[in-house]
Amino acid sequence: MRPNIRSATVLTLFCAAWVGRTATAAVDPTSMPSAGLEARSTSSMRARLQSPAQESATPEPATTEPGTPPAATMTAPPATDSPSPTHTLAPPTPPTALPSTPTAAPRPIYLPWVDRLGEAAKQEPIDHVPGTIVRLAPGPRQLYLVEDGPPRLSVLHTNTATGRLERAGSMTLDAPSLDPRQVRLAADPRLDYAYLLYFNALTVVEAVNPPQPRKLVAAPDCDVLAVEAWTATLGCDGLRTVDLENPEAAKELFVLPRAGRAQALTQDDGLLAAAFREPVPASRPTSLVLYHTGYRQKPRSAGQLSDIGNTVAMVMVGRLVYQLVDEDGRRGLQLIDVADLDGHRVPRILARLDIDGIPRGLAFDWSTWRLYVLEEGWFDRRDRQQHGQTGVRVYSLKDPRQPRLWRFLPLDQPAADIAAAEGLLYVAGGSAGLAVYRVE
Repeated sequence: MRPNIRSATVLTLFCAAWVGRTATAAVDPTSMPSAGLEARSTSSMRARLQSPAQESATPEPATTEPGTPPAATMTAPPATDSPSPTHTLAPPTPPTALPSTPTAAPRPIYLPWVDRLGEAAKQEPIDHVPGTIVRLAPGPRQLYLVEDGPPRLSVLHTNTATGRLERAGSMTLDAPSLDPRQVRLAADPRLDYAYLLYFNALTVVEAVNPPQPRKLVAAPDCDVLAVEAWTATLGCDGLRTVDLENPEAAKELFVLPRAGRAQALTQDDGLLAAAFREPVPASRPTSLVLYHTGYRQKPRSAGQLSDIGNTVAMVMVGRLVYQLVDEDGRRGLQLIDVADLDGHRVPRILARLDIDGIPRGLAFDWSTWRLYVLEEGWFDRRDRQQHGQTGVRVYSLKDPRQPRLWRFLPLDQPAADIAAAEGLLYVAGGSAGLAVYRVE
């Protein structure tokens, strides 16, 4: 019996090796990764041949029929209440998810109209007028506006019952391709008249409903306007004075030619200050020129100060001139003394108050002695920094020689113009309309 058992065992091992080699050769290399399959088959066969102890540990079936797979591959499912498949595949490893936010946050970019420093100081306006408003001028009993879409002059009155501004008529500015931002607007301090300077002419408008143009005075190449009680002064290549004693009969009085271009004008109590940009040298510096004025008198030169910086706006209060400067290296509010000392008027700069933002406008309220500076924040792409804030700086002039920053009023977006009167601040916000604030 022993020779038969030994021969049967050898035959069985030979058949198993032949069947395994045939199955390995029958695998299609294009249908699955053969390297992984061969690695698994070879390793398992070597493990079985080299580890008889492990094979002996595996229970053998009582009877083995030819063609029946080994009992170890026929495992019964665990006894559970719910049916489950006889075999399960391990789920594939999910790919590593990318982070929803970058691990290193980039530096934030602040837009010019975003104020991040004065959120707590924001104040709601007490009144609002919709429209696209770019110019303002308070009159003795009304408020004048220059609007866009189409360009027109509008008059607003205060409703005594509600205390809110209401429109009292408008007049279209008939001019082809007129940009309303280029219109200069001033109000008569005595009478219900407004003055518009655009397209080489000064237009006198009476504030009726609707407003009516009453007089047109030629003003070639003039783009700066200042109005006092009886006179309008136009800035161009020199100065032009217009008699306004009777606005409907306005007429030109004097012409003072001067080299250079007027940038800003302001006058108070018989003294006129004009900022002229000189034609030479190549840098074209700006000079402050003073003139004595009088009723129907030709202005007389009273002094000069060179290189005061590119001028955005000026306001004269007594014998002090507050100038907004916007030039490379200089940006802010400049205080200039123009008082007469021992019979000689020698202007001199008293102080400079730096502003990080871009200065856009200037207004003074005689009733509260407050000076308002319109500022626009801007983003520098070179250093990726926000400079300045968008809003209105409020200065107290209790001591005119030492302006004190009283508060800052943030705005949601840049404004086009500001004006102040009787304790109220008017902000022309362009497409945002007109906002009225009572600054406390």
